Amino acid sequence: MNTSCAKETLPDGYAAVETVDLVKNKKQLLIVNGLAVVLAAALVLLGMLIRPQAFHELFSFGQNGLQTACKWLVIGFGSFAYIIGHEAVHGLLMWRFSHVRPSFGFSLAYAYAGSSCYFAKGAYLLIAIAPVTVWFVLLGIAALLVPSGWFWVIWLIQIINLSGVAGDFFVFARVLRQPKTLLVQDTGTSMMFFLPQE
Repeated sequence: MNTSCAKETLPDGYAAVETVDLVKNKKQLLIVNGLAVVLAAALVLLGMLIRPQAFHELFSFGQNGLQTACKWLVIGFGSFAYIIGHEAVHGLLMWRFSHVRPSFGFSLAYAYAGSSCYFAKGAYLLIAIAPVTVWFVLLGIAALLVPSGWFWVIWLIQIINLSGVAGDFFVFARVLRQPKTLLVQDTGTSMMFFLPQE
């Protein structure tokens, strides 16, 4: 294991200083949900500027009803596949930095990847932000390459990508302002921050 990136046990002298729990902490949940709505609205507006006509086609079940139904099936399956892919990137980086197998799970509200290890600040910043970055680029390229009528199929998955990771943005911002000696333990449902105590 790369000891500069992750540790399997909490070093002596460290103590918990903060917990981020987007399920139990209502204030944090409200901030994240507000951010998600803002991001979704901004992406809908951007998509309307890029392909306005294709948006209306997505809701037209007239002559092209079968094709529209197929598009919604692709959106459904694509969104599910994206969620798995997103958590896979989190988990892959957790494993890469610690060489300890991460855990994966689903709750009623979200999917998650977690680890029992304690990650250094730099490593955890990458763990937190890499999935949204990777999928933003891949989905953005795909949205521009598909035929015009399929733009919104990909773009709706992109909206899920960016608005759905509001929690990752929130955690990234909280970690960013911490000292470089920070260690983060991410169980998947909550994150604990640890700092050395004098």
